Amino acid sequence: MLLRAVVLRAVLLCVVCGPVVLTVVLQASRRMGYSPAFKKGNCYAVTLGVILFGLFVAAAVLDWYESSVTYLNTAGNAGPERLSNTLVNYTKYRYDLEGMTIETKVKDLVKNSFEPYANTYTEVETIMQLCQAFVIIGVVLSALLTFVLSLCFFDGLRNKFLFWIGMGTLRIVVIITVFFILVSSIIAFLGFLGITAAFESDNGSTCNYGPCRKFMSPASRSTAGNNIDQVEQWGAQEGWFLTLATIPVSILLLIVVVLNKFPIPVDSVGSGEAL
Repeated sequence: MLLRAVVLRAVLLCVVCGPVVLTVVLQASRRMGYSPAFKKGNCYAVTLGVILFGLFVAAAVLDWYESSVTYLNTAGNAGPERLSNTLVNYTKYRYDLEGMTIETKVKDLVKNSFEPYANTYTEVETIMQLCQAFVIIGVVLSALLTFVLSLCFFDGLRNKFLFWIGMGTLRIVVIITVFFILVSSIIAFLGFLGITAAFESDNGSTCNYGPCRKFMSPASRSTAGNNIDQVEQWGAQEGWFLTLATIPVSILLLIVVVLNKFPIPVDSVGSGEAL
């Protein structure tokens, strides 16, 4: 829980600080005398790259799925609403990209245990490995892209890049990199939708456990015994939704890098060279 809170705050910081980073970079680029088009485009690209990197890192460490069963003591409640209840116990199954954490609470005693998917699930492990692979690809590519575009703010380094690789080649590499980031986001996001079939496959065809039936469900309450109600809910968690958030950000970044053009190096302008 502490890790989740820390990571979510870090992501929020990245998103909130994005405009601040953009303002600082814009001011610095004015002093460096860049052309207005490249200056703005590269500032937007770097800012979006930082946001993407933060989202991918958070998705890699946070939970992707959770199911829980809670038992409540309803003794003394009146009417169908049952507004007053006392927690008896609960069991939560939290699934991240590495394994499953089982959290149980009985009265005031909370216990957590971690199990790798290899010990329990086969198909679920396959789905998680697929998502993990493409999330890691997103982390690496967004970090490299942001680093390279940041270096392009410096005239000397940018000109060396352009002379060494070629202006057209560098631009194509940047566009292809963003395209692969977008593809990785889409595959990780859509691939996780197979988790329901994976739960059913691992638990057998007769599985009536919630996640075997459908992908997400709001809390459902039913009577489990004398003055005891059972509340069951399951569904996707932060990691999956953050991966969804990377898709529109990646699309925006792709539009920016496609429209943004690297300025011709100063040396090539003086020599009449065309890149």
